[in-house]
Amino acid sequence: VNISDPTLLDWVDPTFPFGSNGLVMTEEGTLLVANSGAGTLVRIDPETGDAMNVEIEGESGGGDGLLYANKRVYIITGTTIYILESSDDWMTANSLGSIDIDKSADGESAATGAFGPMDENGDPIAIYVTYVRFGDL
Repeated sequence: VNISDPTLLDWVDPTFPFGSNGLVMTEEGTLLVANSGAGTLVRIDPETGDAMNVEIEGESGGGDGLLYANKRVYIITGTTIYILESSDDWMTANSLGSIDIDKSADGESAATGAFGPMDENGDPIAIYVTYVRFGDL
C-alpha cells in the first residue's frame, strides 16, 4: 500500500514535528497508525490507501508505538499506555483505560513496546517498553 494521505502527515505543534509512529494490522486487515504530533490514531484502508482519524471516546494520546492483541490497540506514549477497543473495524474506538509506565529506566521517550506472556484469554500479562535517552546520543 502506498500511503500519501495528509492525515498521516499533519501535526499540531510545529515545535514537535513528528507524524506517523507505530503500525499494526488487525485481524480484518485494517492498518492502524499512531500520529504522535496530532495525538490521533489513523485507520488506513489497505485496498485504497485512504486514511481517516479514528473517533476515540475517552482518554488516549499520540503514540510513540502501537501494539495489537485480542482486538485491542495499546498506544504507547512517553508516560502512559492507553488501551482501546473497537466494535466497528476501527472507524471509532472506546478507551478501556490506561497504564502508567514505570520510568525507572530514566528514559526520555518511549520508542516501542512488546508483549510479555499472555493470559488464557489472549490478554498481555506484561508489556515491555524501550526508551531513548536523547542526551546520550
